[in-house]
Amino acid sequence: MKLLPATLRRVLVIGSEKSQGLADFKESVDRAQQSGDLDVQYQSVTWSRDSAPTDLASILANCEADAFDLAVLVRGGGHWSDLHVFNDPSVALAVRNCPVPIATAVGHTTDVLMADRAADFSFTTPTAAGEAIRREVVRRSMAREKPPAANIQSSAALFEAKRRRYEAQLQERDAALKVSRLKLSESQQATGYFENQLRECAASHTGDLILLAERRVQLLSILWFAATLGALMAYLIALPAVLESLGYGSAFVQSSLSIAGLLAAAALLRTTHRRRKAMRMPAEKPMKNPPASFNEWRHMARNVVTVRGLRRAIRHRPW
Repeated sequence: MKLLPATLRRVLVIGSEKSQGLADFKESVDRAQQSGDLDVQYQSVTWSRDSAPTDLASILANCEADAFDLAVLVRGGGHWSDLHVFNDPSVALAVRNCPVPIATAVGHTTDVLMADRAADFSFTTPTAAGEAIRREVVRRSMAREKPPAANIQSSAALFEAKRRRYEAQLQERDAALKVSRLKLSESQQATGYFENQLRECAASHTGDLILLAERRVQLLSILWFAATLGALMAYLIALPAVLESLGYGSAFVQSSLSIAGLLAAAALLRTTHRRRKAMRMPAEKPMKNPPASFNEWRHMARNVVTVRGLRRAIRHRPW
């Protein structure tokens, strides 16, 4: 049995147009045909006709003129009576006299026909024939694409040069990355320093605002205490004359009212002292709508005039 032809580019497939065997063969060689490595032409022949041997002989005689490298007879399996055309001596003779290598793919594994024996090589099924042709085409395509040893050495040298160049570029990038990381670290340190300075300045500024508000509240408290105390003193001084004019000039009444005035003055002094002690303590409860930003808090602190407002400012102090 001959080997597959040295050139396997154009293949003529002869078979019934709608047979399952032809469909199986097409499915097998389809990938090789799509890659462009194989050109497959199909010629329809109805094997059940009486003219099938004559038609086959005519087609095979023109294979060489049509520049086909291989001819393949395809027919699916079936009852032995459906395959009698391939046992026809005239068909076997046409196969033997084919000017190009010819293969048969007729029937199943148990069918061996005269056409199979006359062919250059045969396959048990159309699927087996298609797979064998596809594998051979792929093998030869890979062999053509395989570079010679000189090209391999040249490619290896080129690859080595590229590898060294890429390694040098990688080292340069690593060095640049290290410099960038160092600069980033320095920038982060500088940023941290400036952030600390900013916090310190903000804390100092808020402390100044609190101190200013505290002094404002103290001043207002002193003024309020002085005004209240002055009013009490005036009350005590003017009390005897007022009582005398009203006819209540007894010593008991005057003493009682004087003692009441003194007690009020003492209570005022105690209240003022307690308020001054609580002035620097933050408020116990937070505000329902506390300042949302530093500017809002600063505005609130600048407008503090009461102990309660001062304690709220201390509680919601941003720094």
